[in-house]
Amino acid sequence: MQKVNKYLMWSYILAASMELALVMHMYRTDNSWIWAFGFLMLDSILSLAVDNTDLGEGIRTEMREQGIQSEKYDLIGNICRIGAYILTFTLMISAETGASLAYLGLLISTIAGMVKRS
Repeated sequence: MQKVNKYLMWSYILAASMELALVMHMYRTDNSWIWAFGFLMLDSILSLAVDNTDLGEGIRTEMREQGIQSEKYDLIGNICRIGAYILTFTLMISAETGASLAYLGLLISTIAGMVKRS
């Protein structure tokens, strides 16, 4: 489980740095989708901060005791976001599509984690 936590932290850092780069790019090009990447960046930063506190670790430990491995779903959501950002950076998809895919990846991983928990 420790290995997953390590990858999860790095995925949050990578996602947040890519989101910052996209926010800066959107700001320079006056793109109206800057808010979408800004919220995603805020989510990454807050998730990283919460996961590194005693409260976050306590919640993760309690969930593990109940048989819920939330780290796996968070990691999947971050990988989906990073994939969408790579496609956006390489101009294979538009910023609007990239943001939409990132939000969709988060939504699906969150729902999967909740359904698995039930």
